[in-house]
Amino acid sequence: MAGCLTLAGRVEEVGAARAFARRLLDGNPLLEPVLLVVSELVTNSVEHSGSGRPGGTITLYLLHVGTRVRVEVRDDGADGVPSVRPAGWPAVPEPAGSLDELDVGGRGLRLVTAVAACWGFTAGRRETTTWAELTPDHE
Repeated sequence: MAGCLTLAGRVEEVGAARAFARRLLDGNPLLEPVLLVVSELVTNSVEHSGSGRPGGTITLYLLHVGTRVRVEVRDDGADGVPSVRPAGWPAVPEPAGSLDELDVGGRGLRLVTAVAACWGFTAGRRETTTWAELTPDHE
């Protein structure tokens, strides 16, 4: 089973990407971790690529073969490449016991790493595709 959806590069479209994945994978035991990965990868594309500019787009591809689900998000490219940020990035130091509001950012690919069997990217001059593969034995 496979599906493809192209969206405007706006944060409001993350919900549409999740709804698409939910429809396509309804009843799949990997649905919840797939929804997390879709949310994180689409959000990262909006926030960190040219897709977030006016007229930018993001294309979500889902492929379900056997017990494996592959999520791919193609965006309009960026100056850098997807990478896991160090813990606390870009947190402002706070007294022990408090959580800085900025400290909740930068965890998208950490979450993807936690739930996916593997993830990676291909970066070209005008687009980047970030992908993740999920399997039941990795949960």
